[in-house]
Amino acid sequence: MILLIHGNDLASSRDFYFAEKNKLTDVVILEGDGLTFDQLFQAAENKSLFGNEQTILVEKLFHQE
Repeated sequence: MILLIHGNDLASSRDFYFAEKNKLTDVVILEGDGLTFDQLFQAAENKSLFGNEQTILVEKLFHQE
């Protein structure tokens, strides 16, 4: 599943993101600035130590200054 969080109300979208992020247990966080396909692929291929599902979060994928 892919979940894209966006919107004009930045505060509400960030609050929603952090609420969802706090529900997760096995999380890999990647920075979107300079992220390559190889880095994303490698993160997706890595297995959890205990075989649990892991979630990959990409922060600031379309970040604008």
